Amino acid sequence: MATLQHRVDPLQAWLGTLAGLVALLSGGMLVSRGLLYDGFLWPHLLGPLYAEAYAAECATLQGGVVSVHHEGCATATGLVALPGATLLGTAVTTLVLAFLLLGFLSLSLRRDLGSGRRFFYALVPFVLLAGVVLTLRDVSATYPRGLADTVGYPTNLLLAGPMLTLTLALLALLALVGSVLLVDWGVSDRYERPLLFAGLAALGLALGRFVVAATSTPDLGAYPAVPLVVLGGASLLAVVLWTALARLFPHVLAGTSAAGLVVLWGFAVNGVASVVGIDWAVALGLPTAYEATNPLYQVLVDLSRAALPASVVQWAGAALPVLLVQVAVALAVVWMFDDRVVSAVPRLSNALLLAVLGFVLVPGVRTLLWMSVGL
Repeated sequence: MATLQHRVDPLQAWLGTLAGLVALLSGGMLVSRGLLYDGFLWPHLLGPLYAEAYAAECATLQGGVVSVHHEGCATATGLVALPGATLLGTAVTTLVLAFLLLGFLSLSLRRDLGSGRRFFYALVPFVLLAGVVLTLRDVSATYPRGLADTVGYPTNLLLAGPMLTLTLALLALLALVGSVLLVDWGVSDRYERPLLFAGLAALGLALGRFVVAATSTPDLGAYPAVPLVVLGGASLLAVVLWTALARLFPHVLAGTSAAGLVVLWGFAVNGVASVVGIDWAVALGLPTAYEATNPLYQVLVDLSRAALPASVVQWAGAALPVLLVQVAVALAVVWMFDDRVVSAVPRLSNALLLAVLGFVLVPGVRTLLWMSVGL
């Protein structure tokens, strides 16, 4: 295997495959545009994206002209595409995402990237970015033309449907490539710093666009107490837990160190946001309480309401078990990443930590931002 890796460079193989796919797609468009574009790309990929990007009932392609329709699709002429992913479109999107991840891995292997904890910290803003962009798409649903009204063309196409995942993956890959180039050109001594700044810049732009979109429609409001309570409570809880582990059980943090604090914070944001939404939303000024965003959370809330006296539920709320479960899982995750595992497979441990963080932090940020504007 090692001999084969030296004979076939992973990054060169990936770039060669990319060039081949581009040539194949371009050749197909030249030879038979009707078969490739009209028969595959439009009905399974571009058509549904156009319809969703404009919050339309359907999108049509006729004579090379794309039109979106908010009504009358039953009598529309041309190639009609409905919003929503098709089975074939989903399969292609998944393959493209896997190909981008292979490119990410190939570059990491070629340049020995991703084995240090700085790499993990540099990608945390991209995890937050995913939650913000998802919520921006949710806010867009309150506008007549959806994403077309909030971010405009062609950005609306990049954020519609499954393209959102591909856009975020491609953005992270391009940021990594740019960071490596800055090191090669002598602009930066480490690639993690520009990668972190790129993520923070993208996160700042997305948050700014979210605020503009949320404050430009009368359907939403502003509830600043929500982010103060959720972020303040989650940060305090994470710091207390991490400090207690560092003093009482330091071996638990031997593998993650400060990264463990980030993981604990991600779980805490998810848990505290759920508790606030279910039990304390009205007390913080929101018109109604929120339902549990996860079936397991709903089971825990129902059990709490059934098992505890009504007076206790009224005083402490019914969603506290959700937070306790989040804390327990977070402690288990940090404990599993001991120093032996991390030192044996540092690049894989970073990838797994990022995956776990994204699994809890993205929906946590989404819930937080929902409540912050009363969505």
